[in-house]
Amino acid sequence: MGLYRELAIAIPIFLIVTIFASHLVVVPTSSMTPTIKEGDMVIVEKTNILDMIKEFNPDNINVGDVIVYEKNSSSGTENIIHRVVAINDTGGQKYYILKGDNNTIDDPVKVYPNQVIAKGVKWGLNPITIPQVGWILLKIKGGAL
Repeated sequence: MGLYRELAIAIPIFLIVTIFASHLVVVPTSSMTPTIKEGDMVIVEKTNILDMIKEFNPDNINVGDVIVYEKNSSSGTENIIHRVVAINDTGGQKYYILKGDNNTIDDPVKVYPNQVIAKGVKWGLNPITIPQVGWILLKIKGGAL
């Protein structure tokens, strides 16, 4: 009886922690300063949680939203968190132009809805952040987002 009780307590706690942790993104650079500082954590909505739940449709992103997208590079895939500055359409294919708030130029790549993995939860015009808490994860992960 004790094992079942422990499992009945442990499984919901595990699920809650897993889902909550997936809703935090650590910012590893200063590209979004002053809105989001290096080492801050951003609370996000996910496009897909555990391959079961979708919180938002990436087609419904607006100019001004802060999003996280997957960028392919020679060293693999990395996640970038920047602000949407324009939404364009070429031949029926929608894409976003992004820019870090601290950057002087737009990102050099077009970002398509299928690359978007999360969107910052807003309070007013800016995403909700937990200041400086992400430094611990940045040290553990060696600076990866």
